[in-house]
Amino acid sequence: MKNENILLLNKIITAKSSKLGFEIMKPAHSGTVVSILRSEDWHLFREIRSPIVPYLSLQMSICVENKAVRSLIFPSPIIINSGNVGQFVRLPIL
Repeated sequence: MKNENILLLNKIITAKSSKLGFEIMKPAHSGTVVSILRSEDWHLFREIRSPIVPYLSLQMSICVENKAVRSLIFPSPIIINSGNVGQFVRLPIL
């Protein structure tokens, strides 16, 4: 894809993501960030809250390839730690 098209796409993603409540993070393929698409150009996060149901965390991965733009939206994986393990693992009391 041409460089000017990528710059225009960056402006569109930045403007529309803020209107939709997404937070943009430039992917760093190291540390605690694990990219599903190793060639992604943008990584976005959104937490949807409702008084009726539990909140839903979403992530979006966007990458540009030749003449195409690929996007994948998926729920954020839950990280189990000592503070929330009881919500997921129920051990019988002996």
